[in-house]
Amino acid sequence: FFLFFFFWNTMICSPTVRACSGIFHRECNNSIPMLFCPHWLVGILVPLFAGYASYGKDGLIIAGFSFGLPYAVGIYRECNSDSTAHGHRNASVGGTAPANLSSQSQTPGGDVEI
Repeated sequence: FFLFFFFWNTMICSPTVRACSGIFHRECNNSIPMLFCPHWLVGILVPLFAGYASYGKDGLIIAGFSFGLPYAVGIYRECNSDSTAHGHRNASVGGTAPANLSSQSQTPGGDVEI
């Protein structure tokens, strides 16, 4: 049962994580409709309820691996994807700042001079 949901979550975590990442980056990508389909929610809630009903608190730990591991890998891969995926990369995570920012300066009023 948990093995089925492990593979279920492995298949749907990539588009779900990509859609959430697109929202956080204020981008509209093709994966956002995935959030409106409850497949990701089913892949999380059903193992939790079934695990708790069958094995109690130990079942929650087992169920956590059926969605926790796929989503952890999916989030890690999304965070470490190349910079062309979102057009930029956070310099604090090891990426580089966009080249055009070095030639800009900001005035005290908040306007950007180029």
